[in-house]
Amino acid sequence: CVGTVPCVDTTCKWCGEAVTPIAHDMVTDAAKAPTCTETGLTEGAHCSRCDTATTAQQTVAATGHKYDNDSDASCNVCGAERAVENQTNGNENTANGSENNAQNGNTEDPAKQGLSGGAIAGIVIGAVVVLGGGGFALFWFVIRKKKA
Repeated sequence: CVGTVPCVDTTCKWCGEAVTPIAHDMVTDAAKAPTCTETGLTEGAHCSRCDTATTAQQTVAATGHKYDNDSDASCNVCGAERAVENQTNGNENTANGSENNAQNGNTEDPAKQGLSGGAIAGIVIGAVVVLGGGGFALFWFVIRKKKA
């Protein structure tokens, strides 16, 4: 038999004779460290001839971004930026809420912001309608029946 015999075969595929397989030619598969957003791999090994893995590489979970605290906008590992809300007034913030308000055309101090005049008027009108309806129902079902 003159053909090359793969490392895992014990029979020559050309002539059918029993043969001693050649030894595996092992190579190392390098480990890959995980990042904040991508998985990694452990070190492994496989045969360069037949691709049989003697040590399979295992997936290592991504580490996720690391921040000092809830108000830290930059990942300590990769530098990725995230939006951070100001704890005191709810504006997205990296320095202070008044900067974002000025960019949005609102120059009023964030601490003084509240309901607009239209919103207050709507609440008052709604309350008057509900109370008026309740008063009418009281008159109609209770007081009117007593007179009849």
